[in-house]
Amino acid sequence: MPSSRVLAVLCSACVASAPLAACGGASDPPAPSPTSDPPVSGAATRDAGKAASKLVTVRATVRYAGSARAPLSVGLFTENPPKTRPPVAFDTSTRPTFPFSAELRDVEPGTYWVIAVLDLPPTSAGAVVLGAEDIQASSEPVVLGSTDGQVDVVLKD
Repeated sequence: MPSSRVLAVLCSACVASAPLAACGGASDPPAPSPTSDPPVSGAATRDAGKAASKLVTVRATVRYAGSARAPLSVGLFTENPPKTRPPVAFDTSTRPTFPFSAELRDVEPGTYWVIAVLDLPPTSAGAVVLGAEDIQASSEPVVLGSTDGQVDVVLKD
């Protein structure tokens, strides 16, 4: 099982100073479209590069047959275990029902892993910090090209 530091990477990029809903999970409404061209910056140039390659969606189905009820965090990572990089896409549920469907959107082609964590009591405040009581599972590597991907993750007690 990964260290606390590993799971802190899962959520800290999204929740260090904002609620989990700010992570851009599947339940968030889309951002409004700009009405005029924004000024060109380093971020705008990087985003323009992303537009050149087709962004895809990973649909992750998290299965759990146990009786525990707790918040669920699902992240898409470029490394497993995640050491220094935050998730490229993220979804959460405070009261998941299983199977749980997560849509991890706007992902560039590449190799990824889906990591799911059921944060059992005592639950983490803000970023998920993996404890001995938590349940975690990782997918096999997901290789994405120009089409959407599908992956299953099974949490076990």
